[in-house]
Amino acid sequence: MTHGVTGLRRIFLLLAGLCGAAAAALVAAGLVEERAAARFLDGAGRAVGVVTALETSERSAGAVFCPIVRFQPPHGPTVSFVDPACASPAAQRKGDHVPILFDPAAPDRARIDHGEGPWSHAGGPVRGGVILAALALGLTFLTGRMKKKS
Repeated sequence: MTHGVTGLRRIFLLLAGLCGAAAAALVAAGLVEERAAARFLDGAGRAVGVVTALETSERSAGAVFCPIVRFQPPHGPTVSFVDPACASPAAQRKGDHVPILFDPAAPDRARIDHGEGPWSHAGGPVRGGVILAALALGLTFLTGRMKKKS
């Protein structure tokens, strides 16, 4: 029976290693995203824009609506962009005035200010990494218990 346990231990250790590596990658991706968002927010210009239309996009869960927004930065031409925060049902309607965050050096790099901090987008990968790290630790602990029993 020890041969079967040894093979199972190897599989669990391999799974623990894979979960640990994926956890590290997710946490690192979340931290990189958080830093990029914090840099954007620190230097962002602010303006008020108008929703000019809603772009409909089909996703696996059904249709989502992405606002197309137009705003006038302090310097340069009027800018139009599609906000990446799509929703179903639509969070905005045509004609709504919305707060805008934009990069003063590249005003077309803009988004609606939803009042989110830098961790709003980074939280998902970090949470996923923590869950995978816990799974890796659990598998490692289970593997250690298997060794003691054999």
